[in-house]
Amino acid sequence: MIFFKTISKIGSVQVLTAIQGLLFTFLTARLLSPEMFGELRYVLVLLPFLMVVTLPTFDILVLRETAAGSKVSLQSIVNKRGQFGFFGALFFAMVLFFTKDYFPTEIFQSLCIALLVLPFYEITTPFRNFLVGKGLRDVALTLQLRNRILSIILILLSVLIYMQLASSVAGFLLIFLFCTTLPNIITNSRLKIREESRKSKYVKPSSSLVKEAVSTSLASIIWIASYSLDRLIVERQLGLEALAFYSILVMVPLLIAQLVDALIMLYYKKIFFSKVSVFTIKNIVLLIFLFSAIIFAYGYFVHNFYPFIFGNFYSYPLSLAFLSGLLIFTGSIELFLIQYLYKNKRAALIMGYNFISIIVLFLTLTLMLKNPNLYSILIVLGLKQLFLPMIIFAYDRRLKNYFY
Repeated sequence: MIFFKTISKIGSVQVLTAIQGLLFTFLTARLLSPEMFGELRYVLVLLPFLMVVTLPTFDILVLRETAAGSKVSLQSIVNKRGQFGFFGALFFAMVLFFTKDYFPTEIFQSLCIALLVLPFYEITTPFRNFLVGKGLRDVALTLQLRNRILSIILILLSVLIYMQLASSVAGFLLIFLFCTTLPNIITNSRLKIREESRKSKYVKPSSSLVKEAVSTSLASIIWIASYSLDRLIVERQLGLEALAFYSILVMVPLLIAQLVDALIMLYYKKIFFSKVSVFTIKNIVLLIFLFSAIIFAYGYFVHNFYPFIFGNFYSYPLSLAFLSGLLIFTGSIELFLIQYLYKNKRAALIMGYNFISIIVLFLTLTLMLKNPNLYSILIVLGLKQLFLPMIIFAYDRRLKNYFY
């Protein structure tokens, strides 16, 4: 009963997360022209690169440290991320000032807004992993449910008010940043009060942990580049409208893959610290069947209903819809590998994987494919996400056997 209750909560969180993302995408796709929507998606592709200065990998490090029993201070980590974010935003502001002529006006204005919000954006996200690591999984899920509901309400209210004004890319970006950040800040403020009442139990992160957060966050630049390269290539070679078309297509597969990643984090101890492996033949067969059913249902839904939801511009052939659905399976494999490498403290191997990943995508999509289209881009991306993690995992196991 407890298991099904937990699964129900996890499902509710991910459904609300999907609703939040889909709602924002639906509103922006409907209220903006394909070109303007493409500009917004382009800025959102660049946003993770800017976020690197806020040390986002602290999220995973918090989970690892608290799961191992360390009494690390959550608020000290949040403050540290804010400090790095502030100085990082100043640095990016100077770079943007000298490169402003390379960006269209709407994109330049949107990047300015992103830099203003950057020192506060998503810096309080470690609270979920902090609670999960301490064994308070139900509390973490309850807080996430509340935050998602609040975000959805804020998006609806903000867009309803904003519709009275002239729509712009910068305006919708501000709504996105505000509505995703405020709920997390409210939750973290409550946790801050609790932590201060038990201050003696928690210690500031060690310099080695901060250094690890910096190194892994810098390593994630290459991961972000490999994760975003397909969309950047679509924008460069096929245009902003093609980016809008492609972004809608791959949105749900990415959300479902992130659901799998969330399940891994919630069952972190059982997957990575249990003496009995969860990867039995029965479980693997069940996963393959489940993924196949999800991909099949997703493909038909995209083909039949996306034009009614997002507009006639977003009409997809059934073959392209099924091909994008395969990213659900391959993306989940890639995210699992990253969690595995973090658990085993393989910072160098994470960097190596990310570096190889971007080289493979860059060489294939820019040199080997002279005239890439959406089909070829999806095939290359899926094959990379399937086979490269398997190679890296086999290499890591071989290293472990060699040294131990």
